[in-house]
Amino acid sequence: MITDEIREKINRGEIYEEELRILVYSFAQTISITARKLFKRKEIEDDTFIDYFKVETIRLME
Repeated sequence: MITDEIREKINRGEIYEEELRILVYSFAQTISITARKLFKRKEIEDDTFIDYFKVETIRLME
């Protein structure tokens, strides 16, 4: 989850690239964990679907 403090730092341009990268990866991990909880059965397609959104999230933030 992105806190108000982090959001304000991003908007002001006061966040370093390393911090932003860590934030993006943790956001992608949170998406992955949440998405895996939504699926009742584990399927190979589920992993592919979840990994796609993780990659797209990271790609859009770079």
